[in-house]
Amino acid sequence: MDFNTVPFRRPTNLFYSSVNHTNFFPFSQGQELGLTVAYDKDDGTHRFIRSLMALPFLPAQEIEAQFNCLHQNCPPGLLDDLVNYVETTWINGTYPLECWSVYGQPIRTNNDLEGYHNALNRRAGGRQNLPFYMLVELLHREAGLSLVQIRLVSQKKLKRHQRATYRRLQGRIMGVWKDYSNSKLTARQLLQTCSYINGPTRME
Repeated sequence: MDFNTVPFRRPTNLFYSSVNHTNFFPFSQGQELGLTVAYDKDDGTHRFIRSLMALPFLPAQEIEAQFNCLHQNCPPGLLDDLVNYVETTWINGTYPLECWSVYGQPIRTNNDLEGYHNALNRRAGGRQNLPFYMLVELLHREAGLSLVQIRLVSQKKLKRHQRATYRRLQGRIMGVWKDYSNSKLTARQLLQTCSYINGPTRME
């Protein structure tokens, strides 16, 4: 899914992954910790979780320091387990911070790849057990199409389709990244601004 304003309960996974930057904060973790209601109803919890979810928008070298700052100012109680989860899984976990920082990246999700897979499934007629010879033929056609698409993109004759809402969001994020790179924002201000721009909305 994209980094856009979406209901907190709706997706199965929220935000970034070390591989595709989409599962940084798993929805199941939030559910297990009973944070859905608190996120919707409590202002402090809402702001804190959105700040956690904005960490990947920072340069990798700033993430740990800003997480530590959040950790120090974490309201005691309900959020302790969540903070410990983020620290052990992401800050000090298997994947380096560089793997899940999306700072400066115009494409931050795996939506394009999923869209391609869906289109490929449609062209295969939705068949789950495609015979091998038909699969080879299909992939051979796809390889030819890919070469054409690469040429069109390089000639700027083919553009990525993006909804107007996402384009506006992208423009805002790129704008604050530019301000940060020009030293108009500190890392803390960048985190706060991205937490306002990006994140699940509350359920009314």
